[in-house]
Amino acid sequence: MIEADFSSVPGTIYMSLTENKVNFIYDDLDEPLADTDKEAQYSFIIKAPTEIAVGMTFTPDIIVMKNNVVFERDASYEFNYDIADTWYLDTTDGGLIAKHPGTVKVTVNFKNYPTAIINSETNSFTCTIVEQGANIARTPVIVGNDYIREGWYAIYTLKDYELGASYTWNIAPNTDPEDDKYLVLEVNKEDNSAKVTVKKRNKSSTFILQASVNGQIIEKEIEIRSLWT
Repeated sequence: MIEADFSSVPGTIYMSLTENKVNFIYDDLDEPLADTDKEAQYSFIIKAPTEIAVGMTFTPDIIVMKNNVVFERDASYEFNYDIADTWYLDTTDGGLIAKHPGTVKVTVNFKNYPTAIINSETNSFTCTIVEQGANIARTPVIVGNDYIREGWYAIYTLKDYELGASYTWNIAPNTDPEDDKYLVLEVNKEDNSAKVTVKKRNKSSTFILQASVNGQIIEKEIEIRSLWT
């Protein structure tokens, strides 16, 4: 902890390093969520399948909001459910595996920050487990950051689409055609992910990223932010 001495010699500032100002037992400064930030309010945007077949594994995609702003640092999570529901579901390698048919409510929390204040209306989801071979209802969703800063790029993927189905990416035409000139869409041929780059133009706006699969168009609205907002 740095302290400033303004009084010893007028017009001179002395800076000193003082020990024991941080409780290293309870404050882990290497973690993105330190005790010094314990008053922050968090909420989750969880994207997880509503149905999954027995034997399949999945890891929910989680976007963390800190005080209503996207939390851009990595965090680890734990998945909690009633002890009786371990018959249906189990954890594995940071994800979940379906064991037997049934319906389970899963609650998500920070793994290394149990005292974080999390909006309880945002940190859970319900998953129905069905027998292998059942006709699983799939709702494709575009996964990726909700905004891109000028001069930067983001990677987007399509989740929960029918296995083996092909799909294509597109950026919907903007109301202002000039906006299209500042967006660059590149598709990775290996994993079919979409890379969207925003050129510098000093203007905040939004655009729609689209994925077309089996005649269905999936959309995601993405915000363009300037470097200083």
